[in-house]
Amino acid sequence: MSAAASESIDPIYDMPVLRRVGKRYVLLDACGYLIREGTLFINHLAGLYAEGTARQYADAVLELYRVLAAQNGGEGIELEGISDRLLSEMRQDNLTSRKVDIDTWKAKATVIFRLLTWVQDNGLYVRLIGHEQLGSSTGFRVKLPIGGFLDHDVMKGSGTTKKPELPTSDDLELVATTLVSGFRSPDLQKQHTVMASMFDGSTLRRSEVVLLPLDCVPSRKWLKARRRAVERHPNILPSPVALKVPRRKGGGNNKTAYFALEVVEELRDFIDYVRPRLLKSGVVCNTVFVSKNTGTSYNPKSYTNAFKGAAHFAAATYPREFGQIDMKTLRPHHYRHRSITDTIVAAMNTGMPADKAVHQAMEIAGIRRLETIEIYIHLAEAQLQIGSPALAQMLGPVKARLRERIEALTRLESRKPRRRAARRGKRT
Repeated sequence: MSAAASESIDPIYDMPVLRRVGKRYVLLDACGYLIREGTLFINHLAGLYAEGTARQYADAVLELYRVLAAQNGGEGIELEGISDRLLSEMRQDNLTSRKVDIDTWKAKATVIFRLLTWVQDNGLYVRLIGHEQLGSSTGFRVKLPIGGFLDHDVMKGSGTTKKPELPTSDDLELVATTLVSGFRSPDLQKQHTVMASMFDGSTLRRSEVVLLPLDCVPSRKWLKARRRAVERHPNILPSPVALKVPRRKGGGNNKTAYFALEVVEELRDFIDYVRPRLLKSGVVCNTVFVSKNTGTSYNPKSYTNAFKGAAHFAAATYPREFGQIDMKTLRPHHYRHRSITDTIVAAMNTGMPADKAVHQAMEIAGIRRLETIEIYIHLAEAQLQIGSPALAQMLGPVKARLRERIEALTRLESRKPRRRAARRGKRT
């Protein structure tokens, strides 16, 4: 091929970009040409995962195609030109030049291996990835060990898991209060207030609270009978209410979670009086908490994003004392750390041996392995934490303003039906 002819050919995968068209993704090069196999694979993932997860996987695919576009002196190579050497260079660039941690790189590499396998299984390319047999000449571009892609050289190494700090209950309450105050709708404020009450003091995971089924909550008749029984014996401390909650991780059917009677009554009030206003006509939702946009089940990741935003806002609004946790790092999962640690400390304060206290916390939290419970135990931090007067002073006005705002908005919402009824009466 002549030099003039070669100059007229557009580079392969020149500056790939990712576009969102409606609910589908499109992977294009700088000339607007569709990168077919990448687009098909990304939309395949979009049908399997939540929007945020699918976008992360799509970004990993986009990064691979940008690396392919930079090969051959900027002329680029097609996907069938990938090799073990190229993957090793990507790993080296991520870990050394870009300072990406090993776990993040492994997640990217997993998506790349899945892409190669998917396009090959669907007949778009051949001999991209596979196991080399002794004496065979298949000539796979990416050669897999006997154990699969997890044993590939680019997947070697392990990261160091940093144990999260233990926030105080006031820290979590301050973020939850900030989150609730960020909503204008009294219905959404009530929903997130109930969620915070469910998280506080329970060892449930984020998904187990956010995706709580309706049939887990006792009926109003049962709760009224329980309340009358408590009122007949005011000097006896009421026992908590047990809810059978579906286990969202680790297998098994249900786990038992214990809540104060007041929390379950608040939950029932939300279901009967507030939740119907959040539902959409013709949309079936079997969970307690509802998405305001779709009327379907609330996505746990959406709650995490909202909680994360509230944590950043609280960190920027309320200054911290020396030695206090950075509130920007708080997430819903910290409730579980706090509750498990408090459960063990409370049991040990009654004289229970440490091993029995840990075993009891494992049963309550639904944890089977000792290595897992060790992640949630922060006994030293719990013993050192002292209530901060400055934080208490900050929480007081915030709670008061929030309570006044919710009451005012509730009164406003209650007046609207009366005004509509009054207008209808005047028209007639």
